[in-house]
Amino acid sequence: MLLIEKVIKLLDDFHFTVLRDYVKNYSIRSFYPLSLIDAIDRDLMNSQSTEYLYFAVYGEEPEEEKHYKKFFQLAHYTFKLTGFLAKNYPNYLHHNISRIHHLVNTGQPDKALRLSEITLDVASKIEDFTTSIKVLSFLAQSEVYSDHHAKAIDYYEGIEKLYGYEMDLSKMNLFIYNHLYSKGKTNAETIDETKNFLKPFIESDSILISTLARLNLCYIYYNMRLPVFYQQSTFDELLEIEEILNKNNYLVFPYMHNIKPKLHFLKLHYLIRSLDSESVLKEAERVIEESEEELFWNSYINQPEINSIAIQVSHLMTNYYYSYRDDFAELVEQDVKDRIAFLKNKCRKILNNDNFKEKHTIRYINVSTLYSALLMLGNKEEIEESYAVLENLLLHYQQVSFHGYSDSIYLNLVLASFSLKDYKNMEKVYRRYKKTTSTKIVNPQNDLALHGFYYLGKWIETRREQYVKKFLQVIEQTTDKSNLKGTRKLLTEAASYFKMPLTFD
Repeated sequence: MLLIEKVIKLLDDFHFTVLRDYVKNYSIRSFYPLSLIDAIDRDLMNSQSTEYLYFAVYGEEPEEEKHYKKFFQLAHYTFKLTGFLAKNYPNYLHHNISRIHHLVNTGQPDKALRLSEITLDVASKIEDFTTSIKVLSFLAQSEVYSDHHAKAIDYYEGIEKLYGYEMDLSKMNLFIYNHLYSKGKTNAETIDETKNFLKPFIESDSILISTLARLNLCYIYYNMRLPVFYQQSTFDELLEIEEILNKNNYLVFPYMHNIKPKLHFLKLHYLIRSLDSESVLKEAERVIEESEEELFWNSYINQPEINSIAIQVSHLMTNYYYSYRDDFAELVEQDVKDRIAFLKNKCRKILNNDNFKEKHTIRYINVSTLYSALLMLGNKEEIEESYAVLENLLLHYQQVSFHGYSDSIYLNLVLASFSLKDYKNMEKVYRRYKKTTSTKIVNPQNDLALHGFYYLGKWIETRREQYVKKFLQVIEQTTDKSNLKGTRKLLTEAASYFKMPLTFD
C-alpha cells in the first residue's frame, strides 16, 4: 500500500478536507494529486491495486514500466503535500489511537491490528513520536495478552527509544531558549560549550532532531554575531539543511516552530552582505511565502514576515534610493517596482490591524518606519507621505521608549528632506536627531548614512568645502568594513550624481 493511501485512510473528515482543499488550491500542477486523493478509498479494509489507481487518475491502463514510475512519482509528490498538515496540524494522526481503542473495545481485533500497523508506518515516516509511542504501547500489550512476551519486549524497547527522542527535543529547546533569552546574549567563550551540547543531537538518527539541532547552531552563530556565521561553510550548511527539509517536508516538527522561515531568514542575513540583489530578494520572498503557509500566524504577530520586509527594505534602500534624482523612475526595473508595491501593500495590511496597533506599539512603530522607507523610493507625493508618517510617530508616541528605531526614523526624515530638496527642514531634523541621541548609542549604519546625507545636503546648499571634508570623514569610516559596504555605496552614488568634488586616498 502506498504511503499516501495509508495517510488518506488515517485522516478524519476534518483533516481530509484541510488536505484536499490545500492540494486543490496549491497550483495548476495539483490536478493529478487531487485526482489521486479522490480515487483512494478511505475505508480501512479496502485495498486498491496500482493499476486501478493509475486508471482512476490518468484514464488509461498502465502498459509500460515508465507508466508505473510516473505514477509512483506522483504518489510520492502527493504524500509530500501532507507537509501542510505536518506544519499546521502536526497531531493529525492522534485520533487514530481512539479508533484503535474503539475497535478493540467492540471486538474487532483484526481491524485494530491493521489500523495500528498502518498508523505506525505513517507515524514512523513523519517522525510523529507521540503517536508511535501510543501505537507501540497497544501492540506491546496485545502481544502480552497473546503470550508473545519476546515481541512485547521489542515494542517496549522501541518505546524507550522514542521517549528518548521526545526528551532530546525538550532538552534542546530548553538549552537554546535559555541561551537566547534567559542569560542575555551568549558570548564567544561559550560557543564550544554550545557546540558540545548540540553535538549528540546533530548526530541523532532522527532526521527531525538532527536538522533542528544543526539549524539552531547556525542561528546561535548569527545571534552571537560570530564571524563564522559569514563563512562559506556556514552557508553550505544552511543549503544542506534546506535540501533535507525540502526532501522531508512531511516531518512533524513541534507545532509553531517556524523552521523554514527561520532557515530563509538566516540565508538572507548571509546574502545581504554580498549585495546580490536577485538572491536577496528571492530569499526574502521565500520567507514570506513559507510563513504564509503557517496558519498559526493568524493569531500571532508574523515576525518572520516583518523580518523579511525589514531586510528587503534595507536592501532596496541601499540599491534603489534614487528619488533625489530627476530620472529616478528610469533607474528602477519593473520587477523591483512590483516588489516595492507588494511590500507597501503588506505593510498597509499590517498597519491597518487595530489589534496590532494597540497591543504591539513598538512593532507598530517598526513597521511604520519600514513603510515610510518604501514610500521614500517613490515620487514626490509618496515622499511627502513618508515624512508625514514619521512625524506622526514622533508626535503620538513621545511617551513610548522606542530608541531602537529612533535613528531609523530620523534617517528617513533626513532622506525625505534631502529628496525634496528642503535643506532647511533637513537642518531642523538633524539638530533634533543630535539632541535626541546625544547620550545614546545608535546603529552605526544609520548614523553614518544620516551624517553623510546631511553633509552632502549642506554642501549642495552652501558649496562650502568644510562639508566635503566632513563627508569624506564619513566615507572613511565605511572603508574595509563589510557591514558598511551598502552605506558607502549609497553615499558615494549620491555624491557622484551631485558632482561633489571628492578625492579618495
